[in-house]
Amino acid sequence: MEELQIFDIATAENPTDAKAFYYFGNLLYFLEHKANAITAWEESAQLDPKFGLTARNLGFAYDREGNSAQAITWYEHSIRMDATNPRTFTEIDQVYQKIGKPAKERLALLQKNLKTVMRHDDAVMRLLGLYHETGDYDKSIKILDTRHFHVWEGSGQIHEIFVDAHLLKGISLTNRRRYDEAIKHFALADSYPDNLEVGRPDNGGQFAKIYYYMGKAYAAKGDKDKARECFVKAVVEPRGRSRGISEREMFRAMALQELGEKAKANDLIAACKTYIETQLSSRSLIDEFSKFGEDGTPSQRLSQIFYLNGLASYAQGDKTKANEEFAKAIRANRNMIWPKLFQ
Repeated sequence: MEELQIFDIATAENPTDAKAFYYFGNLLYFLEHKANAITAWEESAQLDPKFGLTARNLGFAYDREGNSAQAITWYEHSIRMDATNPRTFTEIDQVYQKIGKPAKERLALLQKNLKTVMRHDDAVMRLLGLYHETGDYDKSIKILDTRHFHVWEGSGQIHEIFVDAHLLKGISLTNRRRYDEAIKHFALADSYPDNLEVGRPDNGGQFAKIYYYMGKAYAAKGDKDKARECFVKAVVEPRGRSRGISEREMFRAMALQELGEKAKANDLIAACKTYIETQLSSRSLIDEFSKFGEDGTPSQRLSQIFYLNGLASYAQGDKTKANEEFAKAIRANRNMIWPKLFQ
């Protein structure tokens, strides 16, 4: 390829030009010559250790190679050289999460570089998630209320974060018997503010979870009619189809139990159990499970399956089994929030 020949000549004639090796690495990586790209970037980094973008690229490349330790070394070096690139903070936090670095430590880095983090939505969403994991819901809600997010087509992640913020705040208030305030947050969780650029999905989003918790708050307050109204909303079957079984079905099942419809609830729980057994018997999850047991690397899929199994056991009234599954979910991903709320 002509471009490769040009860079070969350029680096040969200018063997001390760090930028030449940096751009050469970019081209090589784009062309899927990843090992050669890493070699070129490492040469660039040796020639000019202060050029942060080279270190960031090496962090990215080593992460994709599955070498988290090397990725972190290069990302941290990149930040020391240049702390103005918000994407670097997004990417290093993803690696930190992968290796199970405590949320408080991850949050400290983002807060230390808050001005940079706030320049890009992806970095801000990492920050919001960490506020949730550390229990600082008010800071998250303040940003969600005041920042305009720009969402790529088909992406609704920011609204999921918005729902979590208000649900977690509402649950916290319910636990302190501040039911009216909690109900306001649950109601907000079912809203779709313009600044988030996300519309209500056909499948209703997280309505089952939202109205289950709202119903529980009304029940604790002593308003049985309002509680029933919420549980009825929670069990409505979604219009859109979803893949497999999700936590939505489990919250629908628990709402059905609150309405006294045990047979329907048991059918949903049984379907969930069948789905979990199918997933756990799949080759890919068996491989993930064996690796997880060996090196402790968190697995998003495994943590979700364990969490779902915990919800099913919780709905069946088996608190011991539920706690075992929630503990497995947390072990698979120590930064996972929801299993901790049930323990």
